[in-house]
Parts: sequence; structure tokens; C-alpha cells
Amino acid sequence: FSCLPMSQTLQMLGRIRLSLRWTIVRCIACGIPLLLIGPLGGQRALFLWSIGAAATFYWQFWLHRDSIHAAHAPQRALDEPSDGSPEAGWGVSCALGVITAAVASIGNSRPALWLDEVATLTSATRSWGELAAMLHHVDLVHAPYYALMHLWVSVAGSSSAMLRLPSALCVGVTVVAIHRVVRRFMDGRTAVLVAVVAACLPRVLWAGTEAREQALAMALATLTTLALLRARHLQGRRHW
Repeated sequence: FSCLPMSQTLQMLGRIRLSLRWTIVRCIACGIPLLLIGPLGGQRALFLWSIGAAATFYWQFWLHRDSIHAAHAPQRALDEPSDGSPEAGWGVSCALGVITAAVASIGNSRPALWLDEVATLTSATRSWGELAAMLHHVDLVHAPYYALMHLWVSVAGSSSAMLRLPSALCVGVTVVAIHRVVRRFMDGRTAVLVAVVAACLPRVLWAGTEAREQALAMALATLTTLALLRARHLQGRRHW
């Protein structure tokens, strides 16, 4: 929206305005888990609420994809940078990602694991049955991350360096995705500058140095944004 004039932004918002029936559907999907806080417990109910909210949002977005394409039709040139195709420059993107991941992983075996990282270690080294039993009581919100780390630890080991390496890789992926997103709207030099600034943010590098899921969340968020832009640009059911 920040790249569009105000008049076209208002026009887009008007075209993708949700009808009353889908607002009701969203309220029902998001509200039912909240009614189950008693029998299920607050953590499980909030987990189901987040699933319902995300599912209904993307469902509505899919239903209104034609309106979004129509609203963006006059601005199709925004997807074409002045110095080439938006699909160009993948080598630069990968180089920035590798450098960022390397910087984030420097010395990651030296600091001792802190409390939350110890929780990651103990969860990742449990058996599947023990992990499921633990998630029945605590940390359900971290279940996908713990499952991925369980698979990673079974292959790479449970040393401090190996436990933190996935976070460094996710930070590198985040920088790659940020460069690709900006590359779709700006020239290559600006995209590199934005990616470098993102890589130098203290919280980004911090996330790449600890065995927690913040780096994974950043990577998934930026990759989802990139996938959304590609689908809007390329169109077609397969890309969505």
C-alpha cells in the first residue's frame, strides 16, 4: 500500500471489502475455540483460534483474488524494476543470504545455552511419544518448531552450534526473501541496500544466534510475502 497513491489505495480497499456473510464466517471460526477454553485449556483454545483466523483470512483472500488483480492492473509496472525483470538477480540474493547466515553463525558454539534454548534442547531430544505428552501440558504453541528441531537433532546432533545453526540459516533465508520482495518494486541497488539494513538489525542477528523459533517465523513471514507477490504477478491457479 505504501507504494500506491492514496486514491488507488482507497480504491483497492473498496474492491476487496469483505461481505457480511464472510465476516460472520470469520467470527464463528475464530470464536468457537474461545468458547472451548474451559474444556480444552487456554493455550489449546488460543492455538485453535490462530489456526481459524489464518484459515479464514486466506480463504477470503482467495475468494477475492480477482478483485485484487483488477485493483492492481494500472500498477502492473510496479512489478517491473527499471533495470530488468523482477526474477533477475537471484545470485545477489543468495550471496546476501549466505553472508548473513555465516555472520549469524560465527561463534555460536561459545555462549552457554540459556533457559529457553535449554527448553528447545530438552524438547528436541525427547522421543515422539514423550514430546506429544509434554505438548499435552505445555508449549503447544511451539509444537511445529520442536518437531522440526527433533528431526534436525536426530541428523545433526545436539551440540550448541548445531542447535543454533537452523536459526542462522533462517535469518539468511529472511534476507534473501527481503531482497527478492524489494527487487520487485525497486532497482537492484536499492534492494541490496534494504537487504543489508535488514541483515544488520540487532534483533535479526540476535534471532539467528539462538535456538528459538523467532528466526523461523521471520523466514516464513517473508517467504509468504514473496509467494503472494509472485502469485499476484504471475496469476494462474497453480501459483496461488
